[in-house]
Amino acid sequence: MSDTLQMLLDTTTRLFAELFTPADLHRAAHGEWLADKWQALEEFGLPMVLVGGADGELGIDTAEGLALLRAAASFAVPLPLAETVFANHLLDLAGMKPAAGPASIAPVLAQDKLKLEPVEGGYRLSGEAHAVPWGRFANTMVAVAHLNGRPHLVHVDAGGWTVGEQGRTLCGFPADRLDFAAVLDKARVQPLGDELPETILRSGGAALRTIAIAGALQKVLEITIGYVGERSQFGRTLSKFQVIQHDLARIAEQAVAAGAAAELAAEAFVDGFDPMRIAVAKSRAGEAAGIAAPLAHQLHGAIGVTEEYQLHYFTRQLWAGRDEFGTEREWNELVGRAALQQGPDGLWPFLTAL
Repeated sequence: MSDTLQMLLDTTTRLFAELFTPADLHRAAHGEWLADKWQALEEFGLPMVLVGGADGELGIDTAEGLALLRAAASFAVPLPLAETVFANHLLDLAGMKPAAGPASIAPVLAQDKLKLEPVEGGYRLSGEAHAVPWGRFANTMVAVAHLNGRPHLVHVDAGGWTVGEQGRTLCGFPADRLDFAAVLDKARVQPLGDELPETILRSGGAALRTIAIAGALQKVLEITIGYVGERSQFGRTLSKFQVIQHDLARIAEQAVAAGAAAELAAEAFVDGFDPMRIAVAKSRAGEAAGIAAPLAHQLHGAIGVTEEYQLHYFTRQLWAGRDEFGTEREWNELVGRAALQQGPDGLWPFLTAL
């Protein structure tokens, strides 16, 4: 880890700790937009952390910028920081100017498709996208739409879509259906480069959710260790009981696995959003979340399910992250189909190359 990254991690963790108190997390989980908190993140430059590579605003490369998003997840940051960072990164890759304010991406579901049609001076964008993260609060949408069968990256300002139906994630955050109807000038539409997958939004989003799961799971481990080290039964702390130690070890095992998955996802993100490596990472992180979250609640007993206690902000993040941008089953099916195509001689090289 570079000295610059360590300094930024130290600074941002202090910032997150100051900004996002339990009261703030509660407000956001019940639908409130934390405008003052978003402004603080913008003033620090975090939404632009992946713009310009090592020459960007904070002077760190893409992999290091993703480490800051992992830290954000360990504080359950209840704002579209990851989505905005990703949107601005895509605009930067396409040679377009990053946008100010909160942003998101669409479509995020595999079955949703947006369409472009040529019109005088530009293109008409149309279609609908479901479960768009933070759609109702976004100022900008970065979308993938098809023109003559070819995927294009498009930059849409607020007003280019309407919110057709408001939804919520397990965390209580917006996940809305958006209906797109906009005329865009040519500068806001760029063909997706051949070096990038057509599934760039889904793959990149899955990588970001993998990284978030790792950050949230590390926090779940820390909270649980603290609780069983303080809570006493029969004259000794819970942490002294062998069965508790066993369950703690299982949570720690899954936290390490999720951390390794996050590193793989970050590498794939940097290397052009490789869907296969991201598939492996996302499915393993989802498995880790599914094992660790119920164990943490079991070790907390009744207090673990109360709204006033902090644990649920992170376990809900784990459960939501498992399903967003593709479930374990969907990503495992992708890997399984690819493995079957390798034949007996190609299977081992395929696996070791991941």
